[in-house]
Formats: sequence, C-alpha cells, structure tokens
Amino acid sequence: MTKMLKTRHLRHPLHAARGLGLLLRLHATAARRGFEGLWHYKGDARFQLALVEQGLLARDDTGPCDEQILRRICRAYRAATCAPVQEVYTPTAWWKILQRTSLRHVIAALTMGDITALQRMYANFFRDSCSDGLVGKNLLITATPSRALAALHKSAYLVEALSRLDRWRNLTSGEYDLCDLRGPNVGNPFGIVLDGVFIANGAEHQHYGSRRITDITEKSDALIAEIGGGYGAMAYYLLRDSPKLKYWNFDLPESLALAAYYLFRNFPEKRILLYGEAPMSVSDLDDYDIVLMPLSELPRIPSCFADIVFSAHAMSDLDENALMVYLEHVRHLTKKYFLYQGMRDAASHFQQLIDESRGLMLIDKKEYYLHGPCRRDHLQCELLYEISRDQ
Repeated sequence: MTKMLKTRHLRHPLHAARGLGLLLRLHATAARRGFEGLWHYKGDARFQLALVEQGLLARDDTGPCDEQILRRICRAYRAATCAPVQEVYTPTAWWKILQRTSLRHVIAALTMGDITALQRMYANFFRDSCSDGLVGKNLLITATPSRALAALHKSAYLVEALSRLDRWRNLTSGEYDLCDLRGPNVGNPFGIVLDGVFIANGAEHQHYGSRRITDITEKSDALIAEIGGGYGAMAYYLLRDSPKLKYWNFDLPESLALAAYYLFRNFPEKRILLYGEAPMSVSDLDDYDIVLMPLSELPRIPSCFADIVFSAHAMSDLDENALMVYLEHVRHLTKKYFLYQGMRDAASHFQQLIDESRGLMLIDKKEYYLHGPCRRDHLQCELLYEISRDQ
C-alpha cells in the first residue's frame, strides 16, 4: 500500500496521513462494491476478472497524428483562450482547479505549440492526466496495488462494467449487439473485453446517447449541436453510424482541443472546422461536417440552426444565472428538441428552472441507474423537451 503514496507525501506527515486515508477509503469502497457484485452476479458466466485484465492492456494509437493537425489544434486553442469572454462562458470553479493542477502540462503544450509533448499526451489520453475531468480514471491504471487489492478493484470495476452493459441493453431494448460498442484505439483506451469485443470505459452510455439522438431527430442529415461534448465519444458513435449527420460542439478550450484530436483521428475524411479558421457565416459553415467552437460563440449562432441540442452533465455544474443564459441559447439555437442528461439531483433543479421559464415543454422523462446495483447514488435523469415558438 505504501508503494502507492506519492513521494511528496513522505515529506510531511499530514500529507502522508491524508494520502493514506484517501487510499483506505478507495480500497474500502472497492471492497464493498466487489463483494456486492459477487452476490449480484453469482452464477453469471461473465463475472471473470480476466475480462478486466484484458481490457487494461495497452491499446496504442495506430499512428502519429499529422503534425499540421496538431498545429491547427494549438492555434485554435490559443485563439480561444486569448479572445475576450463574458463571465458566463468562463470555466466553473471545479474546472479552474483542474487547469491549475492536472491539466497544466497539456495547457502548456497547447499554449507553446509543443507538438512532441502534445502528441505524447494525446496518444495516451485515456490514461493521462490531460483528460482529467473528461475521462473517468481507475486506480488500476494509475497505481500498482498488491495482488489482493488489485483483485478487489478489478471486481469492483467489473461489477460497474457489467451493470452498464445490462443497463445499455435495457435502454436500447436489446436492439444492438456488443460489436456496436466497439470503438477505436485512439488515446489508448481501457475497459473490458467481453466475447472478444473490447468495450471502452463509458462506451455504453455514449452509444446510447447517440442512438437516442438519432431516434428523436429521424433525419439522416440532421445537424446536431452539443453543449459540453467532452473528448468526442458520443460524437464518434453518432458520426460512425450516421455519416450524413453534421455535428457542432460548444465547449471549453481544453475539451475542444482533445475532441479535435479524437475526431480528426477517427474521421480524417470529414471536413472539420476549428475556432478562428473561418468566419462564422451560415453559408460558409454549411461546408463543414464537424464544427468545434468555444462556448462564447453561442450568441453568434443563427436561430433554429440545429435540429436538436444535446447536453450530458455539462450544464449541471452551472449556477442558476448561467444556466438561464444557456437555456436561452438552447431555445434560440434548436428547431425543435432539447435532450438533457444528468444526475437526478441536478436534473430536478434543472427541470424546476425550465418549468418556470417559457418556450420549453417536457415531453419525455426517464430515470435509470447509470452504474447499476452497487451505485445507488448514481441515479441518472433524462429530460426531453420540445421547443415552442409561440411563446
């Protein structure tokens, strides 16, 4: 266990105590979930730790990203971070902490145009701190616990992975096969391997989100706008399975940079526009398949531009004033639908604010456990709104 303490913890007894306490809580949680999972999945042939062990193996990027693309990403990042931005579009307090800590190295590389460092981080982003806040990490990829502790954490991880799979099958009414969850090796992802199919961490929810969107729009060439698209996982499934769709993502500069890398690598044939590369005129923007813009560009988007606006969790951390501003953008931007996904507590407040406003009518609501039987605190809520232009 002491192997997992950082060297800096040994310099100060208080730091060491805090670090040890955190690890103990982490191990205790893993033990509880693992044992609960053993009971829940008793007799289930899928409950094999080998699935996790195979899923943790390195899946190296298939090749280096084009240097010119990385330079485009750096230029767009610098343009976005140097442009004047209203307070409502700035990062939340939580994201600012990440910028000062785990994201500081990738921010330095983007700012300085250090292509070598950026390529190294992005090629391994699932396991690197450059994706903190966007990719859920696991102790098994960031530390070296003892064999007994590793078994506990593998059991806990497998429980959550199988729970997500079962929930995905339920939400999609069993219409899809495991192979539909198969994703690329870009970024060296980790997950589990089941029936010969590698399933990256979180792939089930991202795939479900993409299918939910296409089911709602029912248009093969719809324009999808996402607020807070992360590194582009949902967009990957969306564009892979519905290649005629157009996709716009509004997010913070660090997220957009990683999403640009991920989408460039996966869709080299698509026309992708980054911030600062072209004027924001509708006639010109129609030429692009993927558009990645900072949040501050939302006020410049024409009315009724997107067929549906989608946001998963990203709007949950906003304060009430900021949330009302974003909801106004949603009403302005979308032709007909707004699909929101978030944890139930945040969604309840979200729904209350919308109910008090005008122009958004709730037409569907779903609740489900995101991580299954051992994570009862992770109750997800999904809200689908239709836009009314009469108010």
